[in-house]
Amino acid sequence: NTGSLGCENLSISKIPGATDDSQSFSLVAECNDTGLGSGTRSPCRLESKLLSGDADKITYDHSKHQFLLKAEEGRQATVSHRSNKGQSGTFVGRQFAYYVDSNELNANQITGVQSNE
Repeated sequence: NTGSLGCENLSISKIPGATDDSQSFSLVAECNDTGLGSGTRSPCRLESKLLSGDADKITYDHSKHQFLLKAEEGRQATVSHRSNKGQSGTFVGRQFAYYVDSNELNANQITGVQSNE
């Protein structure tokens, strides 16, 4: 259940809880403008055993065990996912929510799908 997160800017925030055991944290990964043209960005990259993706911004909420991969306005995020049933596909869209514990992928505004079976 390990992976890697590549980005240019990473923010880590502690989320206080009522007890030490209920404390959590969040991550925000962003990439800067590459300077190669108007609005050109180098995407952030998330890699794990069951999910890989490129997006302008990737956040992780430890309390929900959830990654959000988001594209900026006019851009697209790309995610490759392998389900618990062994099916795999690549998806293009504006926003993806990935729940680590259940290996569930939800998407918003999908513009492309490619099955990799």
